[in-house]
Amino acid sequence: AEYSIREGEWISIGLEPLAGDLYKTVLSVEEEDFSETDSLRYRIIAYDKAGSPNLRVSPSEGYYAVSIVTATDPVERYSTNFSDAFDDFYLEGFRTGDADGFPDRALHSEHPYASPEEDNSEFDFFAILRVPVIYDPSGLTIAFDEIVMVEPGEDGALFGTDDFYDYVVIEASADYGKTWFAVADGYDSRYRSAWMNAYTGSIDEEGNSLYVPSVTDIYDHVITADFPGLVEPGSPLLIRFRLHSDPY
Repeated sequence: AEYSIREGEWISIGLEPLAGDLYKTVLSVEEEDFSETDSLRYRIIAYDKAGSPNLRVSPSEGYYAVSIVTATDPVERYSTNFSDAFDDFYLEGFRTGDADGFPDRALHSEHPYASPEEDNSEFDFFAILRVPVIYDPSGLTIAFDEIVMVEPGEDGALFGTDDFYDYVVIEASADYGKTWFAVADGYDSRYRSAWMNAYTGSIDEEGNSLYVPSVTDIYDHVITADFPGLVEPGSPLLIRFRLHSDPY
């Protein structure tokens, strides 16, 4: 592998073979090596054992880039109307701002959100709250207003199965993003009959919903959960909203 920090020199590092086709390496970097606007770029280079070695590079052009994102100091509670939350969220496939027909700022996915349109592919879009919330022994409460115009799965399909199709889910991390767990089961337009009827009431020949939401489609949602044995009381939790889009 070759990697570069802050668009500096390229540094080569070997990869350790694991089982099958898997390899790994660990980069030793210090916190002071990065600032909020930096990124880590890398590419993978492979030679085979032929007499005249064949060379492949991934990606074939350019490099992969990982953004550097910092968290703020933990707080006991957090609230926003998105009028001044520009720096509070790290966004991939989401944005904060206005939309036609809505008088107030909000957190938006793309309208419509993208689909891979390819077998065995999927997209995940997310908005990570960079302000950790201290986990109270009595549990965690998340309250928000929302519209979920997301493709409904098959009747009776359980969250986490292939037939659940697209979904939105709220997740938390107790280790600053290394691992995530669902605060509650993910859901789609079936969560409210009004959303389901609106989504399925205007489907085009390709199976896409042409329904255009308005403020009358907004509902409040309150999630209360606790995580005994999973999160220690007083621990800071990162919270993220994730939209999953399956192959089609």
